[in-house]
Amino acid sequence: MIEWTHVDDQLLAYGTLKNDLLFHKIPKENYLYYINESLKLGKQKAKTYKYLSVEELCQKNHIEISYNKQSGKFYGVQFRAQIELKKDYRKIILYTDSLCEMLEASQKYIDEQITFEDIVQIHLAHELFHFYEYIDQQPTNERLDRIVRFHLGPIKLHSTVMSSCEIAAHAFAKELLHLNDLPNVYDYILLIHQKEMTIDGFQTLQEQWRREIGE
Repeated sequence: MIEWTHVDDQLLAYGTLKNDLLFHKIPKENYLYYINESLKLGKQKAKTYKYLSVEELCQKNHIEISYNKQSGKFYGVQFRAQIELKKDYRKIILYTDSLCEMLEASQKYIDEQITFEDIVQIHLAHELFHFYEYIDQQPTNERLDRIVRFHLGPIKLHSTVMSSCEIAAHAFAKELLHLNDLPNVYDYILLIHQKEMTIDGFQTLQEQWRREIGE
């Protein structure tokens, strides 16, 4: 197993922010605002439930946990978990093939003692945060400042930063499960495992991110 080093929360959050469809509309001086506020909201929410396990939270909220042996790949996008909220049921679907691939990568690069259940817990916690956003009617993106996505003379159209929800969900999972890193670090580990990125390349990427956010 290759020794893995801790990755700063702000850098991992920035990696998620950069995936936002409107990232190019976010002023550079506001990068840290969206990063830090999203991290704070996710962490604060987790502290509300710090005495309950993920399974207890699902039971308390009548959320069914379902395992699907499919890969979770739809229209070129790979899902490992998703939550379905209907009028008559609440369900988190876990795609076991995708989770097993992540487990293999994690055991190779981070911790050979990590288990399938650990991977499941991370994904359940992430989806639970989105559930709380839904029932509380307080999605993270709506709680943060809007950005100008179109400007023509006196006309300005504003939008929210949707990726803030993902950053907050990562922070929620990290805090609730006492993880060393934001769980989206596993996405990069998987890329390395699939040979789509190297460890050195990931280190270089982190250095680039650090420069971009002005660290």
